[in-house]
Amino acid sequence: MIDVMSRLKIHHIPEGGTPQAAIAEKCRTNLRSVQRVLSDPEPMLPEVAANQRQAAPRRGRLPKADPAVVEQVRGLLAEASGLSGTLWSSATEQIDGASVLGSAVGTV
Repeated sequence: MIDVMSRLKIHHIPEGGTPQAAIAEKCRTNLRSVQRVLSDPEPMLPEVAANQRQAAPRRGRLPKADPAVVEQVRGLLAEASGLSGTLWSSATEQIDGASVLGSAVGTV
């Protein structure tokens, strides 16, 4: 993860006409990271002072399970009777840990 000061530096270095590859070398990161940081907004003064970025939208793959499906599975598991303690613990841990529920949905 690139710290806030490095992000600020990456935003300011191109103002002098420095190529992105040179910025990546100078900041000891790769070219793709420099491109990604430049696509993000420049860190604001409160972020720099706290040395921490404000919460940003989640990057990466979206969760497979819709929140409504998660709640439906929780309800079904709560109503299910005869589940052993180990199976119940495993199922609730998977739900609470936001794991993929593909196999649990089919068995409930």
